[in-house]
Amino acid sequence: MTRFVAAVLLSCAAAGGEPQLVPPNLAPTLLDDSQEIERYLDAFGPAEYRIIESPRPPYDCPWRGWMRCVRIWWNTPYIGRFYVEPLTRDLIKRIMLAGRVWEPHVVAAIEQHAAPASVTLDLGAYIGTHAVLMGRLVGRTGRVYAFEPQREVFRELHHNVRLNGLGDVVVPLRYALGAKADVVEMNLVSEYGDGINVGGVGVGSGGDRVEMRTLDSFGFENVTLVKIDVEGFEDAVLAGAAQTIRASKPVILIEILGGVDRATASAEQRQRIDATVRTIEAFGYRVDTLPSSAQPSKWHDYIALPE
Repeated sequence: MTRFVAAVLLSCAAAGGEPQLVPPNLAPTLLDDSQEIERYLDAFGPAEYRIIESPRPPYDCPWRGWMRCVRIWWNTPYIGRFYVEPLTRDLIKRIMLAGRVWEPHVVAAIEQHAAPASVTLDLGAYIGTHAVLMGRLVGRTGRVYAFEPQREVFRELHHNVRLNGLGDVVVPLRYALGAKADVVEMNLVSEYGDGINVGGVGVGSGGDRVEMRTLDSFGFENVTLVKIDVEGFEDAVLAGAAQTIRASKPVILIEILGGVDRATASAEQRQRIDATVRTIEAFGYRVDTLPSSAQPSKWHDYIALPE
């Protein structure tokens, strides 16, 4: 067992003291690049980043849009601190630098449904924008398992967790999730308007190589909340998570088809969206849209509550 995996297991066991919070199997089976990843994590350069808070406090809000930034700060729960490159082209980080909160409607749902002393799962965690909040909400006797397959993004997730003092609560895991065990490639980062969308990278080809596992293979228990943001790979992830969902009946927050709005989707896209919803309903759930507060008419996020 590598030092990185052993440290994760030890931190899980030591901090919680709850047997059901320690999953039996975090170690890689098909692609053990843990030592390489350890070196990559250690090579992180904080000087290349600026540390910002989310939501941005009034004294740190940019002059342009200051009033909006203050309103967000007043109405949003404190999430945490994050490393962000000051001149980034990344869509989500630029939103954070502007003093806005990424997906405030998802933040509100997490605040409502992440139960103290429980397990929450962030599938597609990006740099920790939601996992850090989950960690604050579940507390020291809870656990957050945050999955992020992209190497550079995983490194930022890892260091953001530690920046917020949550290293014994939030466990970053560099796996892709799907319906079977495999070794896959991620897609390359794509252009997005005048920038790039690092958070919109899914399983495909040309990008980072990573091990894929089913969620069920980890043996998670006492799961109260699962957030799924996997860029069109939802059906495969759900297929590999069936046992976990049936056993724990967690609240599920899910983006379907990587942000495609059902109201303006093509007929084929609507069929895929509806098929994913039916899959979740078959687990014994009621599925509703989770409208964005920024774009109330745009529906691509959903909340599933057990019936």
